[in-house]
Amino acid sequence: MQDPQQAARYRDKLERELGKTVLTCLQDATTEDVVLNPDSTLWIKRTRGDFARVGRMSPTQAESAFGTVAAMRGTVINHDQPILETELPLDGSRFEALVPPVVRRPVFAIRQRPRSIFTLEDYETAEILTDKKDERNRRRHKDEFLQMVRGLKHVEVIRFAVRLRKNILIVGSTGSGKTTLVNAILDSLARICPRDRVVLIEDTPELQCAVENSVALLAGGSVTMLDCLRACMRLKPTRIVVGDVRGGEALTMLKAWNTGHPGGAATVHANDALSGLLRLESLVAEATSAPQQKLIADQRVEKCGKWLSFWATRMRAISLSTSRPYASVSGREEVRVSKFEALVVSSAARLGVDELLLLCGAILLLLFGAVGLVVSTQLIG
Repeated sequence: MQDPQQAARYRDKLERELGKTVLTCLQDATTEDVVLNPDSTLWIKRTRGDFARVGRMSPTQAESAFGTVAAMRGTVINHDQPILETELPLDGSRFEALVPPVVRRPVFAIRQRPRSIFTLEDYETAEILTDKKDERNRRRHKDEFLQMVRGLKHVEVIRFAVRLRKNILIVGSTGSGKTTLVNAILDSLARICPRDRVVLIEDTPELQCAVENSVALLAGGSVTMLDCLRACMRLKPTRIVVGDVRGGEALTMLKAWNTGHPGGAATVHANDALSGLLRLESLVAEATSAPQQKLIADQRVEKCGKWLSFWATRMRAISLSTSRPYASVSGREEVRVSKFEALVVSSAARLGVDELLLLCGAILLLLFGAVGLVVSTQLIG
């Protein structure tokens, strides 16, 4: 048991170190999250609102506060243990803190505990719960996104994917320009969705994000990419961008993308877009032996004019290949697959038996170097 007088001294010290701005935010009943970014800016998210900048906190002040929280919880945070996950001693809020080398400068995220309970009647009054006649409850058609982007230029498809929060998987060989393309997508993201909170995760600092509210995590030493992915989930990200997926962290990334954090991006080493999904499946297998195909994507093959595209419907993603163009053959007609071969994903849908057989046949033909690819002209929805 901690001495009451010592606990009181620690509490007073922590209040001084957090400062008036943070304490005022914590006392506000509408506050949901208070975060500190590596650029020393403080941000607050209130109920039914976006993140807003409220002030600054120096790295020295932040590190001092982290040390006090760690001491009160009987643990440490330092260069060897740079991630602290605990409760804030002041009010029991969830507290996540990170220090170098995982981040450039100290970072924290405080998640307030709920202060009020909403009843089912409140949900009904707010028209969150309605009935099946409500147009907002209609099931979105699985090809809605595909219809929106059909016939558009590749750059417009990518912009639509960013705006509609589709996950984007960049596929290519070493030196093919995967990271360069991710940086271009991040530049587009900063202009299209400037209010989003973006968390970058990589093991080599290469990504460049112009979004004002962003945090970059760097894996290294005793901190793995998987550790960074787990930590980022408590940093209130809107989007999660992973520099290079090459291990079992692929499973955690997919779970994050599919559980409330869509609109992310990642790179993976493979020869083309479809091989990128197969590569992702093999990386997931390093973390679990259970099949995870549906978590990655449900797939089918469709011929659209002179373009051969692999449509997926679960992952809400676009898989872009940065490898060199190649030619494929559909019947007697040559199909040119462009440098930015796109794997576009719409809303959730399930495969029919005919589609599954068609997919398996297409994969076998591609893997064994066949020169013919027969594509069905009608698929079961």
